[in-house]
Amino acid sequence: MSKKPKVFVIKHTFNNFMSIEKHETHFTEPEIHYNLPWKIGIFIDRSHVYFYFMCCEKFSDAENWRIDTKIDLKFIKNNELFSTDLNISKELDSDSFLKKITLEGLEKYLVDENLEIEYRIEILNIEGIGRSNLIDFDESNIDFSDVVVLIGYERFYLIKKYLAFHSAYFNSLFFGNSEDSEIHETELVGVDPEDFQNFLELIYGETCVKGKTLNGMLKLAEFFKSETVKRKCENYLLGKSYLSVTEKFKLAIKYKMDKLKKSCLPKLKTLEDIRSVIPEDLTELDVTVWNELLLNVLAIKEKQ
Repeated sequence: MSKKPKVFVIKHTFNNFMSIEKHETHFTEPEIHYNLPWKIGIFIDRSHVYFYFMCCEKFSDAENWRIDTKIDLKFIKNNELFSTDLNISKELDSDSFLKKITLEGLEKYLVDENLEIEYRIEILNIEGIGRSNLIDFDESNIDFSDVVVLIGYERFYLIKKYLAFHSAYFNSLFFGNSEDSEIHETELVGVDPEDFQNFLELIYGETCVKGKTLNGMLKLAEFFKSETVKRKCENYLLGKSYLSVTEKFKLAIKYKMDKLKKSCLPKLKTLEDIRSVIPEDLTELDVTVWNELLLNVLAIKEKQ
C-alpha cells in the first residue's frame, strides 16, 4: 500500500485589508503540521501584495536541508486558484515568495474589505532534517488513529487499545474509568520525542533495541510501565550488547531485570567488579543478591 500524501491546509482572513500597514510583513501564528511549524504571510507596498509561505523551524544544526512542496493558493471569494511548486531551503532562510498581485487587481477578492485565503500544501520531499522513521505516526496516519499524543510541537496519531496493550500507563490513562475513554488528545511532558518514536517502532515490531537507543528505551519502559519494551531491552543485554558485565548488572538492578541480574552475578569475578556495582543506597540490592556477592568475594579470597 502506497503512503498517504502529506497534505495540510492553512486558512486565514486578513481583516480590513486595505488598512493593513504597508512595507511590513504580516505573518499568521504558526500551525503545526507533520511535526513542523508553518505560517503564511503577506507584504504590501504602494502598488502590490506579495504572498509568502514559511517553515518557522530554522534547523540551525543542519548544514544542508530542503523541503519540496506543491502549493495551491486559493482566494475564497471566487475560488480562484494559483498553483506552484516551491522549494524551501536554508539558502532561502526558511521562507519563500509565492505570488505577487497588484492592489487594484486584488480588490475583486475582498469581501467587506476582508481578504480570505487558503493554502493547500503537499509535502513532496524532505531532505537533511528530521528523523528517518520506519513508521510515520504523523498526520498521514490520522485515518487509522483514535488519539493524538502531543510531545512539544510533535503530534503522534495512535491507537489507544494498542498503546494500552503494551503499557500499563496508557491502559490506566485511557481506560482507567469511563470518562478516560473519551480522551482524544493527551500531552506528555519530560519525554523526548525521538525516544518515543523509537518506543513506538519497538512495540510495532519494526525495529529492535540498539546500543544508541537502549537507555532511552529503558527509561520509557519504566515510565510507561511497558513489560514488552523492558523484555526486549533485557533480551538485547543478554545477547548482542557489548556493555561490560558491571554496566549490565547496574542496569539490571536499576530497571529490575531479573534474568539479566542472574546472568551477570557469576561473571563478577574480581573484587573491583564487585565494588563497582555496589550502589550508594545499599537497600537497592535484595538479600539474595547480597548473598551471591558474598559468595563471589569468598571464592575470590580462596584463590588468593
